Amino acid sequence: MERIESWLARPHVRLIAASSSHVSEVLNLLEKSTAAGNLTTDAQIAALAKQEKGIIHSNDTDFLKFDKIRWHNPLTGKNLAS
Repeated sequence: MERIESWLARPHVRLIAASSSHVSEVLNLLEKSTAAGNLTTDAQIAALAKQEKGIIHSNDTDFLKFDKIRWHNPLTGKNLAS
């Protein structure tokens, strides 16, 4: 818990909440990418990033399957947009 609290105490960190259109956006991303199953959580993260105009920082290249998502791989330093 202390680690999470220390992250939340940083000035550039803020909590976000899903908008009323979140479920529709997740379903749209899944449908357009023909993704399902284990990518459902990725679609939820992608929908939040899209909603907040954010960048997903992850080594998981599955995020490139989703339309109009900005993604940064912290291990390679690559910035990509799908």
